[in-house]
Amino acid sequence: MLEKKRLEIAALLVRDPGHCLAQLAREQQVSGSLVQSARKMVGHEPVSIKRLKKREEIKALLRHALKKGMTRSDVSGVFPNSRKIISDVAREMGISLGPSGPLIKRLRPSGDDLI
Repeated sequence: MLEKKRLEIAALLVRDPGHCLAQLAREQQVSGSLVQSARKMVGHEPVSIKRLKKREEIKALLRHALKKGMTRSDVSGVFPNSRKIISDVAREMGISLGPSGPLIKRLRPSGDDLI
């Protein structure tokens, strides 16, 4: 019975990889551990890991943008719908983003994160 439910949940995760695991457990009325084991079956990454990878990709792009003199819209074009994350990562790195067009500038004169 549990194996059948695990396979059903795995099928749901294949169809919708972005589904919230906690919400799926509530909807299916099963334990979180059953949903986690179904997630592992299909190789579904937790949202937190996806978010962390995206932040690292944005950080690398911001380093590149500093060197190339790219604008905020250039960076946002690579990661659409991620303006808040881009702003947060830039702030952590000490980079000032102009509202719409100015080049990306350093807030600090030097730093290991910038180069």
